[in-house]
Amino acid sequence: MMTTLIIVIVIVASLGSVFWVLPAPHERKRMRFRQAAISQGMSVQFVKPEIPPALTNKVASQAYCIGYRLTFHDSKPLTSIRFFRSESESTHWWQDNRGSQQPVAEEHLLATLNALPDDVRAVMVGGPCITAIWQERGEETDIEQIKRQLVSLTDQLMVVG
Repeated sequence: MMTTLIIVIVIVASLGSVFWVLPAPHERKRMRFRQAAISQGMSVQFVKPEIPPALTNKVASQAYCIGYRLTFHDSKPLTSIRFFRSESESTHWWQDNRGSQQPVAEEHLLATLNALPDDVRAVMVGGPCITAIWQERGEETDIEQIKRQLVSLTDQLMVVG
């Protein structure tokens, strides 16, 4: 009887360790998102968006987030600009250009930004890259939407710049 109890305890302890190492369902979902983005030519990395404190609380502005980045190797460098979605109203975007924050007024830019999934919190443009800060709460189809809107936004900014 004692031997059986010891064997059961060892088996339970081993299985517990194995299950502890396995990713949780939400982690598997994020891995699928990131693999899908990489297969579409995007890179996924931790970024610090440095959201101006005037647009959000100070804690959120210091956090690292997941950035879905498109790099355009064959184009001229893009002007450095950042767009932030309002925390209070999802269709309201702020533009931060060299430290001054103002609402996005250009209708074509605003339409493109509003076409992004609701959990895209910011878009950072600079050099040959454009990055969407996405909270990864949607579906895999959101990745295609993010890529499409980032390409459209880049085209619009190249015309403007």
